[in-house]
Amino acid sequence: MFYEKYERLCAERGESVTGVARRLRISPNAPAAWANGSAPRNSTVKRIAEYFNVPVSYFDDDDGLTDEIEDTPLVRGFIEELKKRNELTEDENLLLMMFRSMPDAQKQELLRQAMKLKLESEK
Repeated sequence: MFYEKYERLCAERGESVTGVARRLRISPNAPAAWANGSAPRNSTVKRIAEYFNVPVSYFDDDDGLTDEIEDTPLVRGFIEELKKRNELTEDENLLLMMFRSMPDAQKQELLRQAMKLKLESEK
């Protein structure tokens, strides 16, 4: 969802969602609408992406890993590191290495999602 990603970027910079909207001359009511599922205009997404220095595709709804990711230099580097380790499985090492490379706000979101999945699997 667009709003969650927008909110995460704001938190990483220590800025409020309405403060960033005002700075970009977007209605301060817009973030509340986004939180309720409204989608911003493409031109608004582009301005926000430029402000946070992220690609517009960062806001795409696809949160899962894609086949393209597996062939990036970052993942190849992770995999090479994994081959040197024995104490954890490859998946565990990959998760740990990606986690360590994330900003704190993303780590918190990942932990929240992992806990949610764990609780769902125990039902």
